[in-house]
Amino acid sequence: MKGLIFTYLLTIMGSYYGFFRPVYGAGIYIALSILKPPALWHWSVPIGRYSFYVAVSTLIGWARNSFGDWAHLQKVRRVVNCFIGYGAIQWVSAWFSRFSQDPSMWYACQKLTNDMLMVVVAASLITTFKELRIFTWIIVAAAGYVAYEMNYSYYVEDYNRIWYAEFAAIDNNGMAMIFAMVVPVALGLGLAEKKFYAKVASWIWMPFLANAVFLASSRGAMLGLCFAAPFLVWLLPNKTRTYWILAGAIIFTLVLAGPSVQDRFWSIFVNPVDRDSSTQSRITSWAAAIRAIQDNPWLGVGPRCWHRVAHGYGLDGLTIHNVFLQVGADTGIFSSIFLLGIYLLPIRALLKERAARALYSPWYPFWSAGIIAGIATGFMCGQFLGMERVEMPYYLSLLGMAAVKVASAEDRSPAPMTTVEELDMLRRSRAAPVT
Repeated sequence: MKGLIFTYLLTIMGSYYGFFRPVYGAGIYIALSILKPPALWHWSVPIGRYSFYVAVSTLIGWARNSFGDWAHLQKVRRVVNCFIGYGAIQWVSAWFSRFSQDPSMWYACQKLTNDMLMVVVAASLITTFKELRIFTWIIVAAAGYVAYEMNYSYYVEDYNRIWYAEFAAIDNNGMAMIFAMVVPVALGLGLAEKKFYAKVASWIWMPFLANAVFLASSRGAMLGLCFAAPFLVWLLPNKTRTYWILAGAIIFTLVLAGPSVQDRFWSIFVNPVDRDSSTQSRITSWAAAIRAIQDNPWLGVGPRCWHRVAHGYGLDGLTIHNVFLQVGADTGIFSSIFLLGIYLLPIRALLKERAARALYSPWYPFWSAGIIAGIATGFMCGQFLGMERVEMPYYLSLLGMAAVKVASAEDRSPAPMTTVEELDMLRRSRAAPVT
């Protein structure tokens, strides 16, 4: 019952704020997209178009607000173009696909386009650090609560829900990828918060998120989670504190996970039989995907249509264990390039602005570190998982664009010169030749 009340309340709030304050409507849309109430509380929440009402209201409010602020998005305009191109090419591929009569393909196009559109809308609407902070909290809390439910099901109900049942058509690997990507964002958010209760509220989700990755038994997601550590050590201020936090988190998670999950994790490194079998299956699926891309290079076989042609490439029942090859086989090489830009271009923009922005925006080092590590985690997971339906890479890319935009808007004139600087300039001016 609580899930039903919360869903209706969130939908009503999203529809109201979407019209009058569309930036918050977009945030509630993202919350609903991550929570997926009909899947999370399937026993009480009926299937409905909750996100649709919020999205329509937000789009109307966006139009009323002159379609947002685009002036400060110039530094990440290539990322915006990748989102637009990635969404548009889905429809072109579907139109020219030989499976164009399949309604499920058009449904997949619609779902993906909705996410691409709302990301672009949110990026244009976020203008202040307060709004960026709210979006970050929404993503961390929503994903953290889903992870809490997975842990509750395992430890209290004695049912590994994330392993045995799909979550809104996302399997255990996709859910593990979501949770792994949010862990570094939660860490950076907590470090940036100044109040103790806000730090606790951010970090309380990390054990649930990390342990849900292990409960999913997804070795690709486990490896992706490990991949975040060097980025956090490199980018976060106060290296000693970062070392202690990461060491404590790793030990706590491994102990909480239990012996069976620990064995699954260490098999990545020490079990040659499983490793060789997994490696061979991935090489086989990658080779088949490359052949499919060569046969249909520009528009692929159609969105979510790989399963229809897999048997022709010797992959009956075997998926492509790489999201970029999966997208390339489905919708062509341009689509794969756009997706690659969605992952990598925000990282480039965040790193490029890091040195200058830290002078004006003390929050920026923490946000950039968490977002970069989160996207890098998703990128590593994507090398072994073919889950393009997972929305979290798009939402972290949104946070990256918004962070650069907000920090650019906070630019101020350079700080006054110190006495030493003034003396040095005077000395150099006196030494200059008279003209």
